[in-house]
Amino acid sequence: MSALDRVGIVRWGNCLSMIFPIIAGVRQGGLLSPALFAIYTDDLITRLKASKFGCCVNGVYYGCPVYADDVLLLSHLVQVMQNMLDICGSYAGDFDVKFNCIKSVAMRIGPRHNYVCAELFLCGRPLTYISSIKYLGTYIISARTFTCTYEHVKLKFYRAFNALYSRSHCFNSEMVSVELLKAYCIPLLLYDVEATALSRQVIQMMERCIDVAIKKIFKVSVTEN
Repeated sequence: MSALDRVGIVRWGNCLSMIFPIIAGVRQGGLLSPALFAIYTDDLITRLKASKFGCCVNGVYYGCPVYADDVLLLSHLVQVMQNMLDICGSYAGDFDVKFNCIKSVAMRIGPRHNYVCAELFLCGRPLTYISSIKYLGTYIISARTFTCTYEHVKLKFYRAFNALYSRSHCFNSEMVSVELLKAYCIPLLLYDVEATALSRQVIQMMERCIDVAIKKIFKVSVTEN
């Protein structure tokens, strides 16, 4: 953020420090960068929550999940979403923030997800509607209901297993290959499954991945496996 390269503000409770210059800027990947970003974007979340625009479940506001430098807006109406984007544009002007409108996209989920929809604008620039999006390592697709795709997970699993097996099988130890499978490959396959509802087809796909790996390690047929 451009403003963070020039000034710094420290918050203790409801008190703010004096403005002081930051010569080196904020490091990408630095330990303090997430905390500084959280402080800097706190006003944006406060504005969105106060506006009451966006999703709210049982009185809890879920319209603006934020993680690291990813800001996600959730709304049930297109007009409400545009109102939220207008708040983001106003915040950008007040705090000298530049949103990346090229990387900022929109996606619809619901019975009318494939219908032509009115354009959404962020800081005067139109957003592109897409059919899938990667958020925190999970691929979400535009559909009638909330749906995730796991084809990329299968590719990662086989890529990692084949790379490890090409080296581990030289030791003629099945247990070494199994331990490597458990330590490095299965975590790739099961990433984020606790937070998403897996369909029967997805579970079967994951089981087949493990079956193929075990079959290759022990050199057995499907029946023997």
